[in-house]
Amino acid sequence: MIHFALAAFESDPVAADFLCDYGIKRLPADAAICEKAVDLLLKQDRSQKALGAARKSSADGTVPEWATRSVLVADIGRLCALNRHAEALVAYRSLLGTAPSPAILAKAQRCFAHPSWTVTWFPSDVNPREHPDAWRADATKPEAVSAEQPALDFKYGRNGPKALNLTPELTARGPSGENFGMIARAKVTLPAGRWRFALRSDDGSRLIVNGQPLIDTWIHQTGTTKTGDFEQTADGAVDLVVEYFQLDRWAELQLLLEPLLE
Repeated sequence: MIHFALAAFESDPVAADFLCDYGIKRLPADAAICEKAVDLLLKQDRSQKALGAARKSSADGTVPEWATRSVLVADIGRLCALNRHAEALVAYRSLLGTAPSPAILAKAQRCFAHPSWTVTWFPSDVNPREHPDAWRADATKPEAVSAEQPALDFKYGRNGPKALNLTPELTARGPSGENFGMIARAKVTLPAGRWRFALRSDDGSRLIVNGQPLIDTWIHQTGTTKTGDFEQTADGAVDLVVEYFQLDRWAELQLLLEPLLE
C-alpha cells in the first residue's frame, strides 16, 4: 500500500505536500521505502523534508550517509541550474567529504557541465582554412546574428541556422545552408578533476579551452567526432570558445562535456 501511495505522490503535487506535512512520521522503518520517499521529496526540492524521511530508515534516528549524499547532489543540481556556481562548489566539497561512489561523484560533476553559450552566426565567403582572421572578422559585421543558447547541439541539415527557429532574429536574417560560420563562447565553473570534451561537426570545428586549442578539426569533412581531455587543477571558472565553419551540403555541430573518473 505504501508503494502505491508513494507512486501517487510522485504524480500529484498536492499529495506530495501531504507527504511532507503529515506522511513522514507514518513511514515504516524500511530502507527501500524511505529511499523512495527521499527521492520523491528531492524531486520536489524539499531537502529538509527528505532528511526527515531518511531518519526513519536509521535505528538511532540519524541521517544515513546515503541520504546526505543524495541531498547534496540534489542541491548541487539546483544551484547550478540557478547559475549559483560558487554555492554549488561549496556543496560539492561537502559531498567529497562523504566518500561518494564514482557513480555519485559523476552525477554531481555532470551538474556543472552545462554552461550557457553566447553564439554568433554569420555568412562568410572567406576560406576559413586559408584566412582564419578574415573569417573571424565576418562575425563582427552587421550581417551577424547573436543569441544566448543553453547548449551547443545544432542539427543544421542543409538549411542552415535560420531554419532552426531558435530566435526570431536568427530566423529572419540568419545564414542559410552554405558558407556560414559560428563562434560560441562560454564560461563554465568546473570542480577540480579530469574532464572530456567531445566535439562533433560537419564541416570544420575547433575547441579552445582557457586560450589553448584542445580539439582541432579545421577541415572540410563529413560528420566526425573528436575528443579532448582537460585537467582542471582547482575548482573554478574555465573559458570555452568553439569555432565552426560550414561550406556545403550537410551541416551539424555538437559539444558534450563529461567528467572522467579514475
